[in-house]
Amino acid sequence: SDRPFDKRGLVLGYVQSGKTANFTGLINKAYDLGYKLIIVLSGMHNDLRAQTQIRLEQEAVGSYIDEKGRKKGVSQIRENDKEHIISTWTTVEQDISISSYGMVKHINEPSLLVVKKNKDVLEALLEQLRYHNSLYEIDVPVLVIDDEADQASVDTSNPDNGEDPKTINRLIRQILEVFKRKAYVGYTATPFANLLIDANKESQEEGQDLYPKDFLIGLPKPKDYCGPEEFFNVYEDEENEKPSV
Repeated sequence: SDRPFDKRGLVLGYVQSGKTANFTGLINKAYDLGYKLIIVLSGMHNDLRAQTQIRLEQEAVGSYIDEKGRKKGVSQIRENDKEHIISTWTTVEQDISISSYGMVKHINEPSLLVVKKNKDVLEALLEQLRYHNSLYEIDVPVLVIDDEADQASVDTSNPDNGEDPKTINRLIRQILEVFKRKAYVGYTATPFANLLIDANKESQEEGQDLYPKDFLIGLPKPKDYCGPEEFFNVYEDEENEKPSV
């Protein structure tokens, strides 16, 4: 839509069952629909962020070449060249930082960021987005994908005691507030904290909290998936011969 929108949702998947593959598909569909900026919040550690960056360079951007110079993923079908360009503000080695201004491209073209849920990183990203907004009056649709959405993203403060929102939650919400057209999708295997967010919680500076007000989707269990139910009697069924948890 050309008009402002603000969608919030949550995707529930089994542990190690293909959640990253699912949001990779979602990213590709979003680019096809006209989303310009996609921000992936990829956990709190460098190794997970780098792993996700590699995965998306292979399966969404089409720019990944291995150490032997071989193309991997979608670049074997269509390379990321001047006719089909997705800019990446982050690399396998480099997250967003104050010193990464040179990597920030004009976001009227499709752009991808894979960033840690880290105070310094998110503050640097927010500053750069606000700077871009002041220069170009940004009005592009943005998709924020929050991997492991139950980790650090949920506000655990108590506003009744006058507490401000927790840092990571505050920064994610302020990043969303830069844009008029936005969608936020959390991915997790443990959704309990996310579903217990106050659905009406809102503040002037941060906007709405991250409650998944628009949708909750449960991904199907993969055909050959092996989890607790495959090994244990998780429901304590008397007739089940598997060992009790």
